[in-house]
Amino acid sequence: MRRLLALVLTIGVVWLVVSVTGDTAAPPRATALALGFALIAAALTGALFERIHLPRVSGYLVFGMVCGPYLANIITRSMARDLQLVNGLAIALIALIAGLELNYRRLKPRLAAMTRLGAMIVALMYAVLIPVFWLAWPYLPIYPEASGAARVALTVLTTTVVVSFSPTVTIAVIADTRARGPLSEMALAVVVLTDLALIVLFSFAMQMVRWSLGGGEAGGGDLFARLTWEIFGSFAFGGLVGALFGLYLRAVG
Repeated sequence: MRRLLALVLTIGVVWLVVSVTGDTAAPPRATALALGFALIAAALTGALFERIHLPRVSGYLVFGMVCGPYLANIITRSMARDLQLVNGLAIALIALIAGLELNYRRLKPRLAAMTRLGAMIVALMYAVLIPVFWLAWPYLPIYPEASGAARVALTVLTTTVVVSFSPTVTIAVIADTRARGPLSEMALAVVVLTDLALIVLFSFAMQMVRWSLGGGEAGGGDLFARLTWEIFGSFAFGGLVGALFGLYLRAVG
């Protein structure tokens, strides 16, 4: 009851402040208000959801949907845009935690089976969703007049976005439920492995869309070069940053 009352008071105070000031507040103040409100109110909502035996992340999602710019508009569109930096940092930290949770030595005997399971899931979802999006494409408010290669590329790209997994939500649910055991390890490993594969597929689909819509005038060689740079360039940059971070920890502590 105390948490519910605190949540109502928090939402009421912030709604009053936003309704009085609107978007006229200075960006640093508006961002600080949105961040503080999101942290406090989302934590209270997550605790309430935990009381009814639901993951806390469900409360975070419901809070963001209700208080966001498309419903209650307590966190306005400009505030949500300014919070993108915090959003990226949070996703990076949760993804790092997901990687730390994977014990390669313990998962190695089952790695081949997990890879096959992830491949089967992705292949099945592609086999089902690509025909559905192809048939429904004229009715989707994206680019309904697309045809030929453009329609194929857009269909594959949309399917890749819909199929994509979420290591952040998976690790949040596992942490909330304090799940430990072979099932949670397998679920996290399959999600991380398939998400890595979908990143590669997403890069390929994006390049196909650019080529089919006339964004790239060169042929397959240019497409392959762009794809190689986007994928392996990302790996190289991540490896460089990780190496520098490791050197800092070793030298500075």
